[in-house]
Amino acid sequence: MSEITAWGAVLHLNAVVTLANGDVLPGQIHLQGAVSHRPGPETPLEMLNRGVGFFPVTFGYGGVVFLSKAQVAMVTCEWPDALPGEDEIEAAARHVHLEVTLVTGDQYRGEAAVALPGTRNRSLDYVNSLDPFFLLRTGSGPRLINRDNVRVVRPLD
Repeated sequence: MSEITAWGAVLHLNAVVTLANGDVLPGQIHLQGAVSHRPGPETPLEMLNRGVGFFPVTFGYGGVVFLSKAQVAMVTCEWPDALPGEDEIEAAARHVHLEVTLVTGDQYRGEAAVALPGTRNRSLDYVNSLDPFFLLRTGSGPRLINRDNVRVVRPLD
């Protein structure tokens, strides 16, 4: 598992960012040490879905760049145990199995937790969510996928 290290009010989390053009950038993404809607730090998915266009990534040599979220196809990273209250949300959610094909042709199979109102809890409702990024838990770890870089989603249920 990746290690989160505190640096002031910012947490650095090891991650691999895959750009829409296929470039792969290993580094550390920056997360807020606290959020207003619950105890604990910001998650990578919350950071990617925050309403700003760029996010910082630190590379091994110490350099920082600001990446455009619109140019990011996917972020892979691991974060520590469930956040407070996350277990209850996960238990109440409907789990769907999906195959996601990116515009690059890369395919990922995994599970998504659909925690939407009862009348809108289909796989289609999940992928049509307004958030730019969604979480797909695969056998090789969680993948945060940019909806704008998805060619097709196939429900496997």
